[in-house]
Amino acid sequence: MTVSPPRRKSRIVFWLAAIFILTGIVATALLANDRRNLRFLADRYHIGWLGYETVTPPKKLQQVKQGPKRVAPPVFPPAVAKPVATRLFTNLNSAPSFFLRRWKISGETACDAISRAGFAVGPWHQGAIDNSTFECSYQTPVSETAADEQPSLFVIVRGTPKGEVSSIRVKAILPETAAGRELQAKFQGLVHAIVQAVGWSDLSDATDRIGKLENVTQSSFGARIVFSHEFADPRRFNLILDIDRPTGDRILAANFFDTSKWLPLPEITSRR
Repeated sequence: MTVSPPRRKSRIVFWLAAIFILTGIVATALLANDRRNLRFLADRYHIGWLGYETVTPPKKLQQVKQGPKRVAPPVFPPAVAKPVATRLFTNLNSAPSFFLRRWKISGETACDAISRAGFAVGPWHQGAIDNSTFECSYQTPVSETAADEQPSLFVIVRGTPKGEVSSIRVKAILPETAAGRELQAKFQGLVHAIVQAVGWSDLSDATDRIGKLENVTQSSFGARIVFSHEFADPRRFNLILDIDRPTGDRILAANFFDTSKWLPLPEITSRR
């Protein structure tokens, strides 16, 4: 006769083991990470008997509609009075400066001074060759039938239509004759009259040497006076007075003060 094993007892053992294992898994999950999951359940279901403080969510406040916010006006620092410079260039020593020579007389004035010296150059008029050049000139009459070489003198003043002088030139033939010596005296008076009318006092000492028919080449702050005899004939002489501007600074300054190169002003119309 066979006896069957007790099934009920074996089932109880199985369920006890399953419950024990499941309890261990749940406890491990709740107690892990410094009991974070356990505190989460206590806060979720408001369980205070576990020893943890439950945090109640804050109530939602009703939003009150407000009007547009007023923006405060900007605050600026107090204005500080600054001294105004009385000159355009506060430091004049740092600005480049140099002398710029200009003609102090007009073409008409130069022509009048030469006429008073005994050489009727006539009025200041437009040139026959170049329409943009004004001039006045004089030449002594020469006889074509004379056997000997005759003394002669030619003087010309050139400039612009506005009356600005550009150069004064004199060509003279002064032979060693009585007529030549007479014209030489008049030539000396002409040179003194021209230099005095021009007003370049720093070049006045050259007139005495020119009166002695000595070669002269003198320049001062751009003003130039040159007197020389021709190589082919030592009794033929040339005199030149002009303004030489070899440097770039003087050329730039001369162009700045040259009103003919300025841009034209716009026409001003009356407003109604």
